[in-house]
Amino acid sequence: MLKSIIAVLASLLIPTLGYAAVSLSQLLDMARNHAPQLQSIQADKSEGHFQAQSYLAQALPRLDLSLQQVELDAAASPLMSPGQSIDRFKYGNFSWELNLSSPLYTFGRVGSLYDMYRLQDELVVVQTDLSTDLALMKILESYTDVIRLKTLARVSEKAADYSQKLLSFAQVEYDAGSMNQIEYLRLKARSGTNQARFEQQQAAFEAAMINLKVALGLRLDEPFDIDDKTNLAESFFRLQNPEQRPSLYLKVDELSQKFAAANNNYRASEYFPTLSVFARASGQSYEFDQAGFPKQSPSDAFDKDRREYAYGIRLDWNLFAGTGTYAEHKIAQAQAAKASIELELQRRRESSDQKQALINAKAARKSFIAIQNATEASRLAYDQGQSEYRKGAISLSDLLEIEEELYRTEQQAMEAYGQLILAIADYRIKQGWRI
Repeated sequence: MLKSIIAVLASLLIPTLGYAAVSLSQLLDMARNHAPQLQSIQADKSEGHFQAQSYLAQALPRLDLSLQQVELDAAASPLMSPGQSIDRFKYGNFSWELNLSSPLYTFGRVGSLYDMYRLQDELVVVQTDLSTDLALMKILESYTDVIRLKTLARVSEKAADYSQKLLSFAQVEYDAGSMNQIEYLRLKARSGTNQARFEQQQAAFEAAMINLKVALGLRLDEPFDIDDKTNLAESFFRLQNPEQRPSLYLKVDELSQKFAAANNNYRASEYFPTLSVFARASGQSYEFDQAGFPKQSPSDAFDKDRREYAYGIRLDWNLFAGTGTYAEHKIAQAQAAKASIELELQRRRESSDQKQALINAKAARKSFIAIQNATEASRLAYDQGQSEYRKGAISLSDLLEIEEELYRTEQQAMEAYGQLILAIADYRIKQGWRI
């Protein structure tokens, strides 16, 4: 029985159903493809790209077409000839106008719009990458909770089973008078404690699994299990990357500062006029018919009656618009100043954040190795303690203490494993590398 417990602890997680357990690398792939939060982030990315297109649209030439059909049925009209006598008069008018305009000189307005389009497009990509990594960090946290609680539930179940068997054996000895009452009651109390511990750990594991399924976008009744095989590339665990790049946090702040500056320039240019070229073509078709006479088709208006053509240069200057232009400019100035301050703060934090992330990752690795050694020693001690207890070389108190120490080290080992994964993931984000 003890060997089976150790086997469970050594493998940490063993699939028990008829489907393959999911490794960490597979779980991350599932998250990238199906997690609702990551799908929402991708939707935000599409929205951001279209927002960038709206800035570009304001800087491009504009082509407008206007069509209008007017029908008037009146009893009298000032357009009637003198002496004309009819009961009713029908008047029809069809007009069209085609306008083409393009900015010629805008005092930097068009250039600012192009910059805003380019920067917004780049910013959306970087923000999506950062949001994706932060979302994956949350999923990693859920993953580490699941593997920790699942292992503890397995260990607790085996310990409860062993305690129950030991209690059954002790019952025989107690009834035969070869075991004193205190020792028997202690075994009985430990059996109840182990059973309660198992129920608590199992409930906590099931709750953590539900949270993980929700995060991954899985149905709650869908078969799903995970194991401890990360299957991640060795480079994931490497703490000294050959190339150190700016973090995504810094890239976001850099692009945000540039975008705010471009927006400020755009708002400042609204104080000045806009010089543009234009071309216009228009036409109208009139008809005056007595009731019952056939009427021409609106499509004939392009071939009959009056047409006009115009082209030239136009100057538009919004001389007064209340305080709107001034307020928008001041808001843009404040946003640009704030973005510059945030960028400077992030630059100062960048180096310290990277160093701290490296320290945390190294400490997590050392802690994991140390607790692994302690766990192995606890397993050997538990093996030997079982043998010594059967020989009568150690007391029941000694055996129960060894058992509790094994449980604690197994718990600490799983916590250290989870902390190692999260610390390395955080280190990679801070170093400018993706999870």
